[in-house]
Amino acid sequence: AELCGWDVPDAKSPPPMEFLRTLGAMTDLREFPLGPISLKTAEDRVQSTLADLRGILETRRLPPAFAGKLYGRMQWASATCFGRFGRAMLRAFSRRQPEQGRFNLNPQIVAACEFWLRNLPNVRPREVPVNPELLPLAVSYSDGEGDKAGVGIALWLPSGVTLAGYT
Repeated sequence: AELCGWDVPDAKSPPPMEFLRTLGAMTDLREFPLGPISLKTAEDRVQSTLADLRGILETRRLPPAFAGKLYGRMQWASATCFGRFGRAMLRAFSRRQPEQGRFNLNPQIVAACEFWLRNLPNVRPREVPVNPELLPLAVSYSDGEGDKAGVGIALWLPSGVTLAGYT
């Protein structure tokens, strides 16, 4: 960094580690390169998010600005913990963002809050494979929302098995 002309303080340059915090997740490199990299949500981030979600349901209010902040902050959970699973349950927050003057909860926001409250504390570490090109390819499709705030999914596996579900 110094050779490139960057002034990076030592506090922002920790020594190399095998278990470190990156973007709200704990990254475990202890098995790498022979095994997968493991991602787990940082506990303080989980607790903060759960408190915010409980507050929304208790006050029955979600201001547009806070919805945008929460949506941005929760994308880490969708990406680092669930992969693409969970993205449908972020949509209610992003839809509220431009709705100036609206604070009330609708069924989609309630369902999204309940989904995250139920699932976020129970997230297992997610493995990032070392050689993803060697993994079998599965195709998935999901769609959600509507007046019942349901989510439908379909999964086609390489073995020829097709699975589907609705919640």
